[in-house]
Amino acid sequence: MLSRGEGDLGLMRCDECGLVFLDGWSSAFEAELYAYYDARVGASREERYDPLTTARQRELLAAWAPRVRGRRLLDVGCGEGQLVATALDERWAARGIDLATGAIQVCASFGLPCEVLDFFDASLDAERYDVITMSELLEHVPRPGRFLARASSLLAPGGLLYATTPNFDSLTRRLVGPRWSCIHREHIAYFTEATLSSLAAASMPGCRVRVRSKNLSLGEIAQRLRPAPARGETCSPQEAHQVAARSRQRRLRALIAGSRGLSLAKRGANALVGAAGVGDTLILTAQRS
Repeated sequence: MLSRGEGDLGLMRCDECGLVFLDGWSSAFEAELYAYYDARVGASREERYDPLTTARQRELLAAWAPRVRGRRLLDVGCGEGQLVATALDERWAARGIDLATGAIQVCASFGLPCEVLDFFDASLDAERYDVITMSELLEHVPRPGRFLARASSLLAPGGLLYATTPNFDSLTRRLVGPRWSCIHREHIAYFTEATLSSLAAASMPGCRVRVRSKNLSLGEIAQRLRPAPARGETCSPQEAHQVAARSRQRRLRALIAGSRGLSLAKRGANALVGAAGVGDTLILTAQRS
């Protein structure tokens, strides 16, 4: 046993490839883990979509456009559809798929071309995509190499895969240990730069693969380094921790965005954690020749 997270979740490490994974993981899609989307149906775009996230998505779309030959985009695990909405606004031919029905109901309420559809459904074979995105998806799925291989088969010539996932080697995880917020039942696989690079190279032959890390969650580090509740006290549920962490992160992002000095400091910090491979988020890009 490698470690135990909150709720007594155990992690194991593969002796052959080094991948860290959830002990007792299930290959089935467990819909109840994503029931939190149901409570969000009926909310407005303003309530669900963070303007700073939209701005970052616009930057990504602008960076991808000159690298690919067309503007067909498929967002796999699209959640509430914010990237699809942003891409449509930027004149991309975008669509999204997800297995969480509540998430797709949110998308439908916003009039987005998103649907409940398995990534391996044969109906997807009729089209090829210039960009396929998987934002915080690979950690959720059994046999993530299959997903990368599937993405490779659906990319148009010159097409680009962009995927993000938490970094098990991150400075945050090293500091807070088993109290790291990314350890929970939704997450099956826990990647490092090395394991994700190796998996992508093996799963996507003929693609130019690059993996890097960025970002540092100062809010989570500060919260998680506080003394743990004494034995017999009630810990906050994992979802409550995640909601609180996201709220703090939004406030911090807004503060940084409004300050030139803090923005420069963030850029410098990102360069440092990226060079050391200890950023919170791994970013995988893989482009077909």
